[in-house]
Amino acid sequence: MATEAVVKGMLAAFAKNWPEKADHCASEKTVAFWTEYLADMDDGLLRAAGKTILSEAHYFPRLADVREMAFRLQADVVGLPDAYQAWAMVKKWMSRPATLFHRGVRYRRKPLPPVIRQAVDGIGGVDMLALSENDMADRARFVEAYNNLVARMRHQATMLPEVRDTVRAAALPEALRALTAEGAMNERGDNAPPADVIPPDGPPPPKTSAAEGTWR
Repeated sequence: MATEAVVKGMLAAFAKNWPEKADHCASEKTVAFWTEYLADMDDGLLRAAGKTILSEAHYFPRLADVREMAFRLQADVVGLPDAYQAWAMVKKWMSRPATLFHRGVRYRRKPLPPVIRQAVDGIGGVDMLALSENDMADRARFVEAYNNLVARMRHQATMLPEVRDTVRAAALPEALRALTAEGAMNERGDNAPPADVIPPDGPPPPKTSAAEGTWR
């Protein structure tokens, strides 16, 4: 939780970089306002965001800029790739065999990271990409889908906790309720049966008794 002392220190640093904002940064009302709307952030993360803004920004930051910078720093730490890096990961992943055997051990291809898999599913899935002959169009569609997902993640990460709680507690409009009703749409957004339903051609084959592993 961000403390008033850390917020005040960050604003004091901003005042040194933007002297024309010194009175604004020193105001008790400004400190209280920023403390209230940054209260859900960790002190260390807030310091890191403030220092990065000081080293990069050309204009006095808004409160939203601090929250956005905190998300960017966390995304960088976990190695969230940009859309084109993610597409390269998809192509490399598809070029590898789903399984291989080595010295009696069956190795399975590691799954794609969830957000990348969601973007792939959003443009038709792996099977569609494997059959497609228009790599340029596939990449453009993937980049758009992936950027939309990351934007949604950013919005959720920077949303104020009290706003999130209020929205969750509020009654959904009829149109949204219809979209999210149980059974209306599955995870892929189509009318396919749930994953636990046995397909028409019978149950899946039994698992192999061979040892299994994963490979990069």
